Amino acid sequence: LGFLWKSTFVLRFQSSPFTCCSKQPFRLSQMPSLSFQSILSGPDSVSCLSLKDKLLASGFDDGNVYLWSPDESTTPLCPLPSSSSCTAVAFSSHDSSTLYSAFDGNIASWDLRKVSSPMTIWNVCEDDINTIDPDTQRDRLVVADDTGAVSIISTLDGAVLNIFS
Repeated sequence: LGFLWKSTFVLRFQSSPFTCCSKQPFRLSQMPSLSFQSILSGPDSVSCLSLKDKLLASGFDDGNVYLWSPDESTTPLCPLPSSSSCTAVAFSSHDSSTLYSAFDGNIASWDLRKVSSPMTIWNVCEDDINTIDPDTQRDRLVVADDTGAVSIISTLDGAVLNIFS
């Protein structure tokens, strides 16, 4: 079997971070320059990315999530399999060995030390989840779906704590 691999580019700023909320008028010359750090290739279109502690997670339309070490290799460290398109990924804010991935209306919680299968899968909503944002203060995830609803999910049991529509 042959595989078609598509590319993900990791860019690095060459100067200080750009501040967008300055009271000074923006000048194009103030924009930091970008350069290629790595070119990472995958089997399908990339649908989402998350970077933490020098580990990059990329979710693909074919359902797989790949972990990369962009500073060390352009080969994925390990694939996390799924049967549906991965629509969002996020590392835990407290623990870089935990990754959350979304497919359909579900969130899978992965222990990256043993990735044969997810630790848990929670059904959160009926629509595709577009984004996952771990709450740094509590054991919660904030997720948004295709309907525009924003939900707060407990990372302890996957319970939907609140929905904002």
